[in-house]
This record gives sequence, C-alpha cells and structure tokens, in this order.
Amino acid sequence: MTQIENVEHSFYVPVQTYYKPLKPISSKITIPPKSWDYNLMNVLLIDDHFCAREGVACLLKQIFPDLQVLEAESIDQGLAIAHDTPLNLVLLDVQLPDKDGLAGLQAFREAFPNLCVAMFSGLDDRELVFEALRLVAMGFITKTLSRQAFIDALRDVLSGNVYLP
Repeated sequence: MTQIENVEHSFYVPVQTYYKPLKPISSKITIPPKSWDYNLMNVLLIDDHFCAREGVACLLKQIFPDLQVLEAESIDQGLAIAHDTPLNLVLLDVQLPDKDGLAGLQAFREAFPNLCVAMFSGLDDRELVFEALRLVAMGFITKTLSRQAFIDALRDVLSGNVYLP
C-alpha cells in the first residue's frame, strides 16, 4: 500500500478483507492497490426516498455484481445495520426525517470512527459541503452526477481521496 504524506485529517479506508475491522492510520491516507476488488464490499445507502435507494443500489449492482448493498431509510436504522454488519462505505443523504445528514455523519463518526462515510445529496450547497468535510466526510457526492461521474466519485472515495462536487 502507498501512503500519502502531509494530509491534514486522519482518514480511514476499507481494507481488502472486509471482515476485519478497519484500522486508523494516523494523519495518513492509505491507497488500496490497483488490484483492489470492489466486489468484495458492503455498502450502506441511507436515504428516505425508496426510489433513490433502489436506483443507486441497482446501479451499484450493475457495476459491481458481487457487491452487497444494504439500505436504510433513517440514521437510526443505518446505525443499527452498521452495528450488525461490517461496512466499507456509507452513502448518507443530507435530508432525512429523523436527523439531518450532518447530525447523522457526526453520529457515525462517534460510533464508527474508522468507517468511510460520504454524503450523498441532491443539494449542492458549498457551505453544506464544507461543513461535511469539517466533520470528516470522505466526500460529497451529488445525486445529479452522470453515471460515469458517480462511479469515479465512488472509486475516489474508496481509494482514500476526498471527492468534491
């Protein structure tokens, strides 16, 4: 694995074998090898809109057929899934009925500090993006992206890079 020096935040990226807990890397981002198998992963989608979750889950399964996609419609439901299932990535909507996404991001950071969480939203507000980054989101992926841009954003986030719109 390659390490990138001089990074301000501590970021955590998934390990190839997702059954092992993720380990923090102090002040460094570790980039998985090019042979990274994106199929051997668990991704949690948290969005209160059924059609949005289903559409993204379908797209993810087309791109990575062996990927396990879990779905939740609230922060509390997502946290419960995360407690029971090892995850590599959480895509977290910004506007949810039980808590706003930034509060959800904070809840995930407190409960699972090593988990890769990216915000996933139809909003493209710069202030919101910077607040998410301040709370150590690995990216801010907008729902308006093209298919290829969405794939590239996921690969960036899973490779330890912060994705911005």
